[in-house]
Amino acid sequence: MKKLINSIPISFCFIILVSCIKKENSSGDCLPDVPVFRRVNNQQAEVRESNGTFFIVEQGTIDSRLLPCNLTREFQINNLSVIISGDVKLTTHNAAEPCCTESFVITDISK
Repeated sequence: MKKLINSIPISFCFIILVSCIKKENSSGDCLPDVPVFRRVNNQQAEVRESNGTFFIVEQGTIDSRLLPCNLTREFQINNLSVIISGDVKLTTHNAAEPCCTESFVITDISK
């Protein structure tokens, strides 16, 4: 009986520890349920900011804005030149959203 009582705190601590661990998507895809529309591979681009939202504009495009779901703080700099790779996700637009934005999952980014 004493062994059982001594094992309860250890079991309780283990359960709390396991429940606090954040499970990350192994693929790094922050939009795993959305189909890929097209892939970007080592494309020169520029990070831009508008009203607190950061988006990416590929070199050679005018209206298309990639809206990354996983842009780290290190790259959240307006007018920052970058090289990107990733998946442009199928995006359904409604009237309340800005024109020409596409959901984007970054697989690689560098300055």
